[in-house]
Amino acid sequence: MARLSTDPWFVAASLLLLSVVPSPAALGGGGCLVDCERSSAFEQEGCGEDLNGGCDSAAQVFQQVHCPTTICGTLWAHGGARDSDWYWITVPDLNGDGTATVHATLRTNVPANVRIVPGNECPTGPPYAQVHASQCLPATASAIVPAPGSYCVVVTPGTSGGAVLDGWPCLPSGNEYLLDLRCGPCPPCAPLPQDTAAWWPLDELTGGLAHDIIGGHHGTWVGAPVPNRTGYVRSSMRMESGSHIVVPHHPSLNPGTGDFTIMLTFWWDPGQGAEARILADKTYQSFNVLWGYRLSVISHQLTFWIQASGPGQTVTASPALSEGWHHVAVTLDRDDPAGGVISLNGFPVATFDPTPHQGALSTTEPLFLGGPCLDEVLIVPRALSHAEVSTIAQAGPAGICRPAPPGDACTVTCGGQLTPEPEACCEDTNRGCDLAPWIFTDATLPVTYCGDLWADGGLQDADWYRVHVPDLSGDGRGMLEATLTADLPARVRIRTDHCPVSSVLDEALAGPCAPATVSACVPAPQTYLVSIRPWENGQPLLDGFACGGARSTYRLDMNGGGPAPCLPPPPGLVAWWPMDDAQFTPLTERVHGNHGTWPGGGALSIPWGFVSRGVRFSTFDSIVAHDPILSPGTDDFTVALWLWLHPTASLFYPAKFILNHGGAVGYAFGCGGGTLPDLTLAMEDGSGWSQWHSTGLIPRGWSFVAVTVERANPVGGTFYINGQHAGTFDPTGRPGALVNTAALRLGRDFNNTQAMDEVAIWHRALTQQEIGDIFRAGASGMCKVTPCPADVDGDGDVGFSDLLLVLAAWGPCSGCPQDLNGDGTVDFQDVLILLSASGPCPP
Repeated sequence: MARLSTDPWFVAASLLLLSVVPSPAALGGGGCLVDCERSSAFEQEGCGEDLNGGCDSAAQVFQQVHCPTTICGTLWAHGGARDSDWYWITVPDLNGDGTATVHATLRTNVPANVRIVPGNECPTGPPYAQVHASQCLPATASAIVPAPGSYCVVVTPGTSGGAVLDGWPCLPSGNEYLLDLRCGPCPPCAPLPQDTAAWWPLDELTGGLAHDIIGGHHGTWVGAPVPNRTGYVRSSMRMESGSHIVVPHHPSLNPGTGDFTIMLTFWWDPGQGAEARILADKTYQSFNVLWGYRLSVISHQLTFWIQASGPGQTVTASPALSEGWHHVAVTLDRDDPAGGVISLNGFPVATFDPTPHQGALSTTEPLFLGGPCLDEVLIVPRALSHAEVSTIAQAGPAGICRPAPPGDACTVTCGGQLTPEPEACCEDTNRGCDLAPWIFTDATLPVTYCGDLWADGGLQDADWYRVHVPDLSGDGRGMLEATLTADLPARVRIRTDHCPVSSVLDEALAGPCAPATVSACVPAPQTYLVSIRPWENGQPLLDGFACGGARSTYRLDMNGGGPAPCLPPPPGLVAWWPMDDAQFTPLTERVHGNHGTWPGGGALSIPWGFVSRGVRFSTFDSIVAHDPILSPGTDDFTVALWLWLHPTASLFYPAKFILNHGGAVGYAFGCGGGTLPDLTLAMEDGSGWSQWHSTGLIPRGWSFVAVTVERANPVGGTFYINGQHAGTFDPTGRPGALVNTAALRLGRDFNNTQAMDEVAIWHRALTQQEIGDIFRAGASGMCKVTPCPADVDGDGDVGFSDLLLVLAAWGPCSGCPQDLNGDGTVDFQDVLILLSASGPCPP
């Protein structure tokens, strides 16, 4: 149960980890400031005595205190002897989960060590947590412990290298310390990343095996690894004198040509020297050729080496490692020139280009795990997002949520105030859109249903609920949230109310004993669908969970409320038409003022746009006068919008959402024809034209559609539908500049069966995370702030100081505010944009 950390960021954020945290305010202008007046308790001995020596004394006397409290005491070390103060605390179970946290912060004039140990008998076992507090520098030891229970917090003179026995005699002042004790409930654990292939928690104390609790790829102790009860999450493994862990080769541990993530936590002591310490190694050497990957610490810095094709690549991350526990993740998106990321303690510290290594990153060699002290090793066959990495790092000693043991059923019981599902087990009378006639359970928010979900003999149950979402805030929007807790693996979705095909607004997977929550900000008042079905490993679950068995129960909590907050627009936005304008007024463009003329014919301003109003086009289109900023040139670009397909139309004709085309040069983004159309992108650069189609189809109702184009990447073209990949293509065959002087056209060739909203253009390829963020913002949309991108210093006026800031950032500067056109480089084009916007910003 021990957890330990020394990353200051975590302590500052949550006070849940062990840290050494310098506090300049505590230095008192050069001397230590140990103010006993702020204490609530005092040590019951004078300096020079040792009346509470605990297990260090023959009498085994402890001083009992309550938590929370602040104790003022004294320490001494003189003539080969030293003081030792033992405080006994009783820790309650505050939330009924059988665990609690203990935090002990020491601020001292005397260099000292503080540790948390079991309080039941002497001698004690290994400490749950320990840390060194240098003179004038406070330190916090924190541990998650079984509760209720009794524990001791021990303070002794010492350094990180051991005991101090002289040099600190008792004086009239200068021996004081303050010990702050705090107890509380445990922090929440982080969700286990989907698709995790292997996870070695390294919690074993005996046995000679490192168990993979996900994939069963158990590793063997080699040499003499030392189980360490003082771990980052529970226990850890200390590798001494060349000891390590060897995991036999298995194909699932090889990334192949795909993306992957390796994540682990390790303890670093700068006193170990600058020699290389290998943390994880999956390499193979033949003659003088080495390939695979290796994660190491060299000269106190994280180093990652990779070679799959071409020459090997070494990436070193700054800064130099401090003493303590560190969480590290290396993520590889193999097709992204910036897809290699090293994250330290939840923050990216190095980015590199993995695209030269397109070959199979595979070997038949075993996986080697080493390092000074290792904990919590994971391998995931995809590139985790920054949000996923950060969530796990911030969970600190709570770690990742452990999966339920095989055969374990969650405690999901019906009764009480829960509403029973209105069908008997083994029936399927609320089958929703799965089969005509469509049948739903109508629900009014808030409500909690308890029911049965089964998968047996090649068949499965699926329960559909139709939910009315009210408009509580009067702005035409509402929030729908559903949390599924189930005995069996299952998927929960929020969908639009359009059968037989409805758009998925959000989805999540609930594992046995691991609840999942979906949410969506949606137009309201309106009805939506919530569906659940057995699901595992990306496909329907059809067997193993008999109706009425021990693992067939679920609980579904559904709530509704006001809308989610709007999303700040991702950087690089060059044009944005919200389509909120009244009939026959200019179509407002919010970034650079490139407003569109209202089309004639059957085009209508509609009040039921996805984000506020929208526009329903017929065979006419809106025209936006030419502006160079609207042409991507040779830059990467993204086009995105909300698209509505008529729920009952039998056929959709090919259409253009946005057309930037002049003669033989330009691009067009639209959809093909059919009962459900696909997305299309055409590009002409003067040497010819290419057209690509998405593999995914656009569902009826409102959908968020986008295309991102990395011009130099062979797999840099990506279609998205509702935040999900819907096809990839190679745009490199059209490298020429997509520049023309023609007007940009919005909504051409619609046939009164489609509508559009929130049309936006970026001069860079948005990431999948950014596309997903816009989709998940739902009806709240992007925040409609008054744009003034050239006002770099934020003083409300575009002037000389803004020009100086732009010139100071000259060169590559992806995502910085001086990059006014979002092309990743501050150059003359940004200066022109700034000069054209000179003067006061619009109100």
